[in-house]
Amino acid sequence: MAWPHFVLPFEPSVIAELRDRNLIVVVECPDEILTTVAAVRASGNHLDCIVLRWHQPLDALEFAEDWGDVPLVVEVQSLGKLHRLSRQLELIRRLELRVDLPLATAAQAVDLQILASLNIPCRAVFGAKVDWDAAADLMTYA
Repeated sequence: MAWPHFVLPFEPSVIAELRDRNLIVVVECPDEILTTVAAVRASGNHLDCIVLRWHQPLDALEFAEDWGDVPLVVEVQSLGKLHRLSRQLELIRRLELRVDLPLATAAQAVDLQILASLNIPCRAVFGAKVDWDAAADLMTYA
């Protein structure tokens, strides 16, 4: 029987209490990513991934080379300006990264199409509000 995955906020004392567990750690700030990796390694647990809940467009996130071996999911509401994001595309493609976007508007569906066309792993998140026409268009695109 496989161990369950524990989803928890970044709280070093909680992580330190667990042993030999698969952890998914949710952070709110990119500065916590490497600190989270260190805390999980020191605790003897396995880091399944870090979920960064980024409250700005994706283009506002400064990706770091140090994140190269960190399994990372970035939850955003929009892509932002493609020309700003394009400055970091080479680095983004080298990261172990997936971008999660809600599928509540047609603009978000377009953002998902753009990310997919750039070879950036992404996922449409179906929440309380879904633009079903945009979802149908996205499925046709896929």
